[in-house]
Amino acid sequence: MTETRGDPGKRRPIWQKVLFGLAIAFSIFAIVMLMADPPVDDTDAAAQAPDSMSDPRCKPADQSLVDFVASGLTKPNQSLTNGTVIEDGRLTFFGATIVDTGGNIQSRGDVWVVLEGQAYSSTRSARSDSNWPDASDSLGIQTSDPRVQAVDRCVVDLAGY
Repeated sequence: MTETRGDPGKRRPIWQKVLFGLAIAFSIFAIVMLMADPPVDDTDAAAQAPDSMSDPRCKPADQSLVDFVASGLTKPNQSLTNGTVIEDGRLTFFGATIVDTGGNIQSRGDVWVVLEGQAYSSTRSARSDSNWPDASDSLGIQTSDPRVQAVDRCVVDLAGY
């Protein structure tokens, strides 16, 4: 035998209907919010990454790498901007623009190669503007290496040339 509550012909009060509707709406909202992807703060990457790079391997360089390579610059009034890397196994091809304290470009695209925590100058300007060892002498990596050329082009993309 089944038991019924109250009079089956009796209607629910309006406040119960409103409350039931709000509970369903809140439940749907909660489910949608739980399924949505969390927001990602990519303001740093967006500030560094151009609309397109000439090589898909190019990525923005970490600031710690920029600072590390910049520590080898020979003139105290210079810094690096547009830091870009191509990772290839244990080698990191790092390209950047050398600027003075006023933001004036001293050299549009220079490339260094980093291996096991040691930087090596690859391009002519990188060799003349920093005290890092020569990549061609130490690693056998020439300025004509396709990876050196690719990261240099990506730096030029960032600089807007």
